[in-house]
Amino acid sequence: LVRVNKNVKSQSEKDFLAKDRLETCLNDRLQMTESVRNIFHNTNVLQVVHGDLDQPLLGMTLERFINIGTNCDQVIHCGSWVNHKASYNILKDANVNATTDFIKWGYLRKKANLSKLRICYVSTISVINKSFNEPTDPFNEIEPTRSYISNKSGYVQSKYVAERRLM
Repeated sequence: LVRVNKNVKSQSEKDFLAKDRLETCLNDRLQMTESVRNIFHNTNVLQVVHGDLDQPLLGMTLERFINIGTNCDQVIHCGSWVNHKASYNILKDANVNATTDFIKWGYLRKKANLSKLRICYVSTISVINKSFNEPTDPFNEIEPTRSYISNKSGYVQSKYVAERRLM
């Protein structure tokens, strides 16, 4: 799911530009390895579609949302609106509601008696209730308290709520 210029009219052109944008980002960051390239160009393995995290139904028509959601068996969700000065209410659509829309895809697959939707969600280390002065055990995350989260930025709060919805 990649957002492109809203002036593009046709869905196929939006999807083409979304894939092109993702490929450019991977190349620019030197992350387009040979194995990634093989997956990227195998349309049976990877489908890149145009969408918008801060819009209802990921910026899709209901028909497209249902079609893609039913046919998608895995989501790698690493998109978010990162803004440490914005409030939770400003970031909620892109960071919480979009995650909820991916969860809805899971319900669509369940309703159609298909395999479970796998969601790989990339969050932020800031939601972990740990001081960086403490010795760290990467396998021992401490559930943040309500007061800990309420004192964090809207971004951290939105990522925490999205995580909770996935549990």
